[in-house]
Amino acid sequence: MDFTKKEIQSAFWQLLEERPFGKITVKAVVARCGVNRNTFYYHFQDLHDLLRKSVLSWLDELFADEPGAAAVVAALSRRRAAIMHIYKSLPRETFIEELGFWTRYAVARRVGAGESRLFAEKENRELLLSVCRFALVGFLLDWLEGDMGSDLGKNLSRCAELLKNFSLPPSLLIRKLNACDCGGEIAGASCGSVESPGKTEKLFFSLLLFLSFVVSSNC
Repeated sequence: MDFTKKEIQSAFWQLLEERPFGKITVKAVVARCGVNRNTFYYHFQDLHDLLRKSVLSWLDELFADEPGAAAVVAALSRRRAAIMHIYKSLPRETFIEELGFWTRYAVARRVGAGESRLFAEKENRELLLSVCRFALVGFLLDWLEGDMGSDLGKNLSRCAELLKNFSLPPSLLIRKLNACDCGGEIAGASCGSVESPGKTEKLFFSLLLFLSFVVSSNC
């Protein structure tokens, strides 16, 4: 990343730790990192663009080593003040839209790393990402509404433990979803005579796949 761009984002995170997003100005950001306004607007359109790109850069760093759920929750907790300042400043609809964008990006990094290897069909890849995003948005909104006071990592681990008896290995779920689309075979049983699953069944398979990754990341 460009050094100046990184410095602007670093100054922005510092300010987010101190005050709500709505109280941060471009003037405050450039003063904190020692650049001028022209330099700021060379890299970012406005503060909302800075917010989105700063979170994405942070997610890139966070998921570089493919962390498990506990490590991700710990990283979020370390930035609790900044995250709560974003959550409480943005209009709810805007925040949910941004949260959906960020979680989809995170899922693509964590679950879908090399997602083209998981599913041959773009429709299946998009479906998986949507299910994962909706699940994570729900978890995160509950957590934020409680001021991040609950133990999200523990709750995810408990959820994973409860679902171990119901979830299948990710590789088997991938084969099952793909094979049902093309009439292939799963574990020796032909799907050729079975009608292709509807959207509900595909959602179920995708949700199980997501939960299997949650299980594997908490083991």
